[in-house]
Amino acid sequence: MKRNLLILILAWSSSTYAQWFPQISGTNSYLYSASFPDALHGCAVGNDAIQGAMVRTVDGGTNWNAVTLPTTSPLYGVSFPSLTTGYAVADTGVIIKTTDGGANWVTQTSTTLHSLSGVYFRDTLTGYAVGTLGTILRTNNGGANWALQNVGTNHLYGVHFPSAAIGYAVGNAGSILKTVDSGATWMTQLSGTAQNLRGLYFTSVDTGYAVGYAGTVLKTVNGGTNWTVVPSGITNIIFSVQFLTSNLGYITTTVGHVLKTTNGGVTWTTQPTGLTHSMRKVFMIDANVGYCVGDSGKVIKTTTGGASTVGIADINQNNFGNSCLIHPSPVSSLLTINFSAEQRNTSLIITDVLGNIVHQSTINTRQYMMDMSNFASGVYFVRIEDVNKNLVNKKIIKD
Repeated sequence: MKRNLLILILAWSSSTYAQWFPQISGTNSYLYSASFPDALHGCAVGNDAIQGAMVRTVDGGTNWNAVTLPTTSPLYGVSFPSLTTGYAVADTGVIIKTTDGGANWVTQTSTTLHSLSGVYFRDTLTGYAVGTLGTILRTNNGGANWALQNVGTNHLYGVHFPSAAIGYAVGNAGSILKTVDSGATWMTQLSGTAQNLRGLYFTSVDTGYAVGYAGTVLKTVNGGTNWTVVPSGITNIIFSVQFLTSNLGYITTTVGHVLKTTNGGVTWTTQPTGLTHSMRKVFMIDANVGYCVGDSGKVIKTTTGGASTVGIADINQNNFGNSCLIHPSPVSSLLTINFSAEQRNTSLIITDVLGNIVHQSTINTRQYMMDMSNFASGVYFVRIEDVNKNLVNKKIIKD
């Protein structure tokens, strides 16, 4: 029986290898949103059972550290328009700001007590926040002053501006709003759905997507004059959407799924993550590097655009693998990793076949050894990444 199980695991791992890797966030909080000004720096926000929570990385997620906040309110949205300046929004109209990359935050006066669910900044001065009862806030001076508007009564969850003048917001009951005057006034659009909408993204002033309940994906190519349903192939709640080009986009769902399209939403492909938790936010830095955050403090990262590899799951980027020897395999006790040169802050992550992290450490030597004698028998994946983003992924077998 054990032999048959091992054969099944080997067959699975050699045919499909997930390129979303779990990270240790250091929290079990619900993480609702994240923002990354570059591939190394980012913050994720949410709440635990008692109060708001934020974790921060400055090394591409190798380490995540809790941030001390000036509020106990649950945080629902975060936006970093630059490496140093960021904003986050929360319950009871709370808005906080950082000017040192997220290390320290101060509270701003928002002029509302309504819960705020989404925030978007085009630059360090100009930004928008949306929330309950059709609340929309805007600032053009970095949050020194926030102007309050109430547009309708539906809860708004997302806001995005593809240009300085033109912006969109989405919310419950299929609500889609548009402005053409930098948020001074808003017009209601006909979405064609009554489903609650949770996220949106525009690749231009005319082309955009809105996502929400029951696997809803809507697309417009004429600035929202018409919205059409794009089949997603799923019925779960879709929390977030992001497009890097007019064709390349990602969505995240309640059951740990990340879906990718390369043809503007005509078709979607599910990418393996090894998770069943709700993934609340996808944030792609470029076509290769991206992060997703979700419930129970889950953070996953890709450096390959989430693509799966077919065949034995070994990856060697920039010939890094030629200078890195991982042995033996099968291993019964001591696993050894030899490098051709001394390492500095090289990341080591070992995961099981379900994507769970079973070991994580930083290598600063030429030879690294670890005891795997207490590991269960089966297949594991070793991921090594140096400070120059050279990457090796290798499958090993534990006897």
